[in-house]
Amino acid sequence: FGDEAVQLWRAEGVDCSAVRQMVGTPTMAGIIILDAAGENRIITDPGANARLTGTDVETFAATWTSPGILLTQLEIPVET
Repeated sequence: FGDEAVQLWRAEGVDCSAVRQMVGTPTMAGIIILDAAGENRIITDPGANARLTGTDVETFAATWTSPGILLTQLEIPVET
């Protein structure tokens, strides 16, 4: 789904120059289900998110000099 996501973001005017895609590595996937009591359970497969490193972040940090939004999530390794 990575290619489709980047195409959508670009079409919406999002700067994707710092998006890193890893050939042969699946996109992260998550599923939310409800149990009989109505409580949600979240199942995730981290895919490419598990491969993000501190070096990756440092590589692109220089591009974050202008005001804007940096979106991250907790599905990446915490030490990153």
